[in-house]
Amino acid sequence: MGDIAPRSEEATNIRSLPGFGESCTAEIAGEMSAVDRFIKESSMALYFGMATLDTSSGVRRGSKPAKQVNPQIKAAKMIAVDHHRKKVASSQAYL
Repeated sequence: MGDIAPRSEEATNIRSLPGFGESCTAEIAGEMSAVDRFIKESSMALYFGMATLDTSSGVRRGSKPAKQVNPQIKAAKMIAVDHHRKKVASSQAYL
C-alpha cells in the first residue's frame, strides 16, 4: 500500500493533512477506494464513523451509531487525528 498510495489522488489529499502519516493514509485511501463512490459527504461520514443516524420521531429526538462503519478506516482515522492533534497547536489548544 505504501508504494501505491503516492499515485492515488485520494491518498495524496489525505497525506497533505498534518499528522496523517504514510501508513494511516494508505489504509484510509485503500479502504475507501474512490471518493466518487459516495453520493454525498454524509454517506462518507457515516462510513468513516464520523456521523450518527438520526432516529428522531415527531415527538422524540435521538441518534444512534451507524452499523455500516468501516472499522479499519475508523481505527486509522483515530490514530491520524491523534497525531494531528500533537502536531498542530490550534488543535491541541481546542482539545
